[in-house]
Amino acid sequence: MTHLAGPSTKTIAYRLLAALDAAPDGMLTDAQLMPMLALVSRTADKLAVQINILATSGLVRRTPDALQILPRGKQYMQQNYSEKVYQALPEPKSVYVGVIAPPRTAPAFKPLDMTRMMRGRPQRDGMDDYRSMPSMMGGTRVAMRAQK
Repeated sequence: MTHLAGPSTKTIAYRLLAALDAAPDGMLTDAQLMPMLALVSRTADKLAVQINILATSGLVRRTPDALQILPRGKQYMQQNYSEKVYQALPEPKSVYVGVIAPPRTAPAFKPLDMTRMMRGRPQRDGMDDYRSMPSMMGGTRVAMRAQK
């Protein structure tokens, strides 16, 4: 059996290849492969670099919607099997879509109720005594609430 060239067992490319090998149909989407990258380097560009490493080695093939492991990649994984990598593969996560929020409602419009706003105040003895005081304006007395 000849030795196939490929990524070493401690690289991200090897973890991606192990994930593809562990997949039931040997195919995973980019979104499913993204958790294999370190948290600081989870970008589409970094993933594309790792996939390019595997594709140039002839271990994987890019399909329009996923990445597929080739027979040569399966053979490489059999030769370079690392149990620690397979145990560290994350479980596929279901995506939580969420619940659609109900529409917001506002209370019904009520025009200003002047009778409620201008209702009578408490009455006390002598509270309006100032009204009976005559008012002087320009030397003439002005009655309370006099019209102009």
